[in-house]
Amino acid sequence: MLQANADKHMLRLELEDMGRQHEAEQQLLKRQYVKQRRQEQLKVVAQFKEFCEHFESERSRSQHRLLQLSNYLKQAVDDIVFLTKRNQELETQVQSLANAGAKSGRGKRGQ
Repeated sequence: MLQANADKHMLRLELEDMGRQHEAEQQLLKRQYVKQRRQEQLKVVAQFKEFCEHFESERSRSQHRLLQLSNYLKQAVDDIVFLTKRNQELETQVQSLANAGAKSGRGKRGQ
């Protein structure tokens, strides 16, 4: 019986030791999980920051291109307006010359 009590005591001590080891392993796993999760969060934040910087860079580049294209379009419209007016002026001059030529041609025929 003394041996049985000693065996029970040894088993209890081993069980307590195993419980402490298990608890220590659980704490280690928890710390590793927290550390790994934190690293993943930092990685996601860094990726998001990089994405935002790239987005802002593209937005700025696109805004610059839009401004350039707007200026080109304004210049094209201004050129069309100018050329339309100039074309009307030249058509008026051609018409005047044609009318003057027709009048002078009639006058010569009558002589």
